[in-house]
Amino acid sequence: MPFSFPFSFPFTWASCPNPPVAEAADWDVHLQLAALIQAEWRARAAPVALISRSGLNLQPIGHHYSHAGFLTSAGTVRQLYFDCETARPRVFDEGLASFVGGVSREGLPRFSVVWWPPDPAGDVARTVADEGLGAAMVAPAYQAQAHVWSPHTQNCNQWLVEMLGVAFGGGADRAAAQAWLRAQGYSGSVVQMPWVGWLMAAALLPHMGLRHHPDSDLQALRFEVSLPAAVERFVERRWPQAERVEWCLRGREVVVRRGWQPLDRHCAPADGDERLSLAP
Repeated sequence: MPFSFPFSFPFTWASCPNPPVAEAADWDVHLQLAALIQAEWRARAAPVALISRSGLNLQPIGHHYSHAGFLTSAGTVRQLYFDCETARPRVFDEGLASFVGGVSREGLPRFSVVWWPPDPAGDVARTVADEGLGAAMVAPAYQAQAHVWSPHTQNCNQWLVEMLGVAFGGGADRAAAQAWLRAQGYSGSVVQMPWVGWLMAAALLPHMGLRHHPDSDLQALRFEVSLPAAVERFVERRWPQAERVEWCLRGREVVVRRGWQPLDRHCAPADGDERLSLAP
């Protein structure tokens, strides 16, 4: 029988695999999902929003969303990602349909978009539009599970939340952004490793490592990292008037929920949720 690693999740998180070629049916679904999100975005006419996707299957560690970016007025998603070919992180603008197509095929594909109230949205949009600033806020070393307050490593979601620190904290570097975020009570998501082998794998795999994680956390087999859930939690607390919409694909049906209570792992619809059928 084939052998499988019990700690396969860290390999998925840290590897740079060639993305599978999407079938025509997959792209049809992706385009329809992107159209639903775009319709909501156009109806709101917002200059920027926070968009998250289930880019990796993080359900083994109790999380649904792995990757977030800024949905801009151009209809593209500005985000930090790790360029495997050059082995460097960089800021990248991706079309919404392509961003939607980057969901994991394991589990239920899901997306979340958060809209700021008008005044803070304008501040975020101006900061995100500054390409030089966005590049300057990239840490020299990418680490998929970088500690939330690491001065030298960073993951994609940490770059995003530090851009918020720049937008509202008045600084123009990572140290100033982190200082503002600390003062505002930002904290990362706690990722609990279920087995010490996962921690050992993280120490050895490229684009991961254990640098800057406190010894007490490592001894408890946990990481504190920025994941979309932590960013959304911060936005909800800092701007109570912000609004959230979640889409989850179940077969050819899309469950749409409005509000801050997330869908469960099965995306079971509740009273008030919309249920939309995709075209065949």
